[in-house]
Amino acid sequence: IKTLEVAINRSLVDRYGRRFRLTPDGEMVFGYCRKMYDLGEELEAAISSGNSEAEKIVIGVTSEIERPFLVNMVGNLLKQRTSSICPNVTMISERHDLLIHRLKNRTLDAVVTNQPAFDQELLTLVEKQMPVVLAFKKLGTYSFIKRVQGRSLSTALRSPDLRWVLPLRGLRLRRESDLFFEQKEIAPRIVFETDVLATLVRALAEDVGVALLPLPYVRSAQMVRTEIDYTAPVEGFWNHGFWVLSRLKEASSASMK
Repeated sequence: IKTLEVAINRSLVDRYGRRFRLTPDGEMVFGYCRKMYDLGEELEAAISSGNSEAEKIVIGVTSEIERPFLVNMVGNLLKQRTSSICPNVTMISERHDLLIHRLKNRTLDAVVTNQPAFDQELLTLVEKQMPVVLAFKKLGTYSFIKRVQGRSLSTALRSPDLRWVLPLRGLRLRRESDLFFEQKEIAPRIVFETDVLATLVRALAEDVGVALLPLPYVRSAQMVRTEIDYTAPVEGFWNHGFWVLSRLKEASSASMK
């Protein structure tokens, strides 16, 4: 310790006889030493297991994407990997613009978003269009909609008695829904709005109203809430998309495969 103190010209410990206490500089140095020790253990574990390149993948996700659907998607991708190395996947949530910034600054390996990115530095790894359906409680107030099709459905959607639960204004799915209402001349009676789509699904299960949701989101919800039902994709509805983005020069790397 004394040799290190001389080398960096800092006092690392306050000595009290046979006892000592770390100074603020000592606390900082100890933190770095702890990291060095942990890295040494990680290296030893990687070598002993035969994995010289233990993979760590950090994925950024926009807060607008429904979580159960996302977990299912990532899980399926990992199951399809041909590599024997099992990566450590970390997922974080932020706004689309912040995620794009972090991806370009190399603090993320990929971004899953419901907005396309027109940027020459980025590459689209996956682009998926998901049909939007009308979802509701299976045996609830609006279960009759399941039997309604064609013009009768258009008439039912215009009913002032129909209660709607919708994403919060400003979210992409809400903007798409508002455009649909405008095109179909529907004046929705909105009773519940939220920026968390899982909460929207819960509102459906409680028979609060009906919602327009991408089909995979509804199917993910059905895995845990079987009381959710929906119409088949209807002509006149739209597709909601999601994109998986990576840096252009690294899109072919092993971690992204």
